[in-house]
Amino acid sequence: DVFVEVESIDRGGNFIGRLTTADGQSAALMLVQAGLAKVHDSAYNAQNYKQLLEAEEKCRKERIGVWTNYEEISTKENEEENEEENNPEDENVYESDIINFADSRFRHAVVSYVTSDLKVYLQYSEQGQKLEQLQSELREIFNRTKPTGGYIPKKGELLAACSTADNEWYRARVEKIEGNNRISVYYIDYGNREVITDLNRLAKLPPGFSQLSGQAHECELAYVRTPPDEDDRQEAKNALLDEIGNEECLRKVEYRQNNIDRISLYHINSKENIVKKLAEQGLIIIDQGRGVRQKRSTLLYDQLQQAQAIAKTARRGLWQYSDQIEDDATEFGFTGHTFMLICLMVLKILLSTSMLRSL
Repeated sequence: DVFVEVESIDRGGNFIGRLTTADGQSAALMLVQAGLAKVHDSAYNAQNYKQLLEAEEKCRKERIGVWTNYEEISTKENEEENEEENNPEDENVYESDIINFADSRFRHAVVSYVTSDLKVYLQYSEQGQKLEQLQSELREIFNRTKPTGGYIPKKGELLAACSTADNEWYRARVEKIEGNNRISVYYIDYGNREVITDLNRLAKLPPGFSQLSGQAHECELAYVRTPPDEDDRQEAKNALLDEIGNEECLRKVEYRQNNIDRISLYHINSKENIVKKLAEQGLIIIDQGRGVRQKRSTLLYDQLQQAQAIAKTARRGLWQYSDQIEDDATEFGFTGHTFMLICLMVLKILLSTSMLRSL
């Protein structure tokens, strides 16, 4: 016999809960110990969460089950993590129970662009006047003297581009050149990209306008994983933009991953955590990946986990019908249905073995 505790029902009508054997063994733990399941972020508040993580780590190291073809993160990334862990300044900030807004890693910034996968592009406020002056002079030049047209750009070239969004001129870098005059450009001061097909919208950058470095700084939200569904990602993006508005905010670099700053964002006046608000609304997923777990527990991470737990309990946003988000098992060479069948078969064997031992 087994005991089933049902907590909720997902949108497909499936029960969500816990399964234990007659002698109290967790079926979830048995699957993880056999290398047939990964620990989902929804297990954060589980009583045996620590055991689940230890079992998963053991299977990962021994390449058992779904971890057979697992590849370790790069040596460079390991070095970055070790460097962060050995940094006394980081340790003091991470272990504090109070966020120190006087910390040097806080900077005033304006969010200039957000992508659909929640990559955030920031302009730092201390450079704001320089950028504003550059933009004003650039537009004045092109308003006074119209480009002759027919300019042929080169890949990687820094030039002036007239955006199709507002017909204003900006600095841009050519990323790709395709047939039919399709020119992919990246606006280096704002972070957005577009494909320009009218060569009259491109011109050589006037002398002196390349001295100021690009003002768009690419960042990602710390401990955040974007929703798998495109509509959900768009909703999260819109909510983030609405929350920030046109105001300056405070940004802090929490850590670096894949050479990108992973940041937190706060309102300047209220000091409210902007990302935490999104988590409370159930619009984002708090990451539970290996790189995140290896970092020491932080106040921010705990706050985000608590905010997500509130959203799940209240059935908000992504958690309206379930506290589970479909995991991509193809990362380990399995499709969802195949992986589920394998897990069910092995679980049956494990349960049978457990009952035989109890006799």
